[in-house]
Amino acid sequence: MSASGYRTILSIQKAFGFAILVWLLPLTAHAQTPAMPRHYTHSTFWHRSSLQYNLNQRWSIINEYQHRRQDTPFAAGNMMEHNLLHSYRLWINYRLPQTWTLIISPFTYFHATPLAGSKADLARSPEQEFRFTAMTEARNKAGRFEIVNRIGYENRWIKRQPQDAYRPVGRFRIRLMAELPLWKDHNQQYKARLYASEEVFLRAGKEVLPTQFFEHNRLTTGIRYTVNPYLRIDSGYQYAYRVRRNGFETDAEHTFILNAFFTLNPVKK
Repeated sequence: MSASGYRTILSIQKAFGFAILVWLLPLTAHAQTPAMPRHYTHSTFWHRSSLQYNLNQRWSIINEYQHRRQDTPFAAGNMMEHNLLHSYRLWINYRLPQTWTLIISPFTYFHATPLAGSKADLARSPEQEFRFTAMTEARNKAGRFEIVNRIGYENRWIKRQPQDAYRPVGRFRIRLMAELPLWKDHNQQYKARLYASEEVFLRAGKEVLPTQFFEHNRLTTGIRYTVNPYLRIDSGYQYAYRVRRNGFETDAEHTFILNAFFTLNPVKK
């Protein structure tokens, strides 16, 4: 067997093992909850706009803004009914030789309203959060597919009540994504790609209980369309399963995603 064929099989094995881990974690966390769990279902809308500036072929800076909305118990299914989140994030990317990229976010600010599964959730105060993130990402080919593995750690400082101080919370995130290029333009550049990903979020820290270790996972699928070298549009569907910090309340989130990515000065790869 050729070296490339062996690497392809190894990638598939890793992906299969990762998928099993991701689906077992929420089941394990749910099995440890009390006998009377509470489950809520939500419809949400997520939007992200980013503006990228390339310093050179290796370094880039990205400014990102997010806005999310949600339905409520009084308007179930209306994903635009109520505010969910606003955020600003600064990204710094460094592309290593071959397949690896280092990704750092030295500053992020979130203003988030709790998911509204009940009237009590609507009465809760919005959370404020500052965040530092460090991640690595590897992109490899497997036949017609491109496999993107990403792992990172987030150092989060969260204030849950207006009178509270900011408290540190750690979180690991692990994502596996597959992209399938569809068609090319006259310059032989791919215009559209189908993508599917699975990402799991795990709480970290000495105060985290076994029922709090798993936070949530996101299963996403959609299409990426490159309008021109300066603009890319992503649209898709995401299913998220969340376990709240109390260990017995869970949320299922059905999300429509619409993102826009702008690049000021595209560079040739």
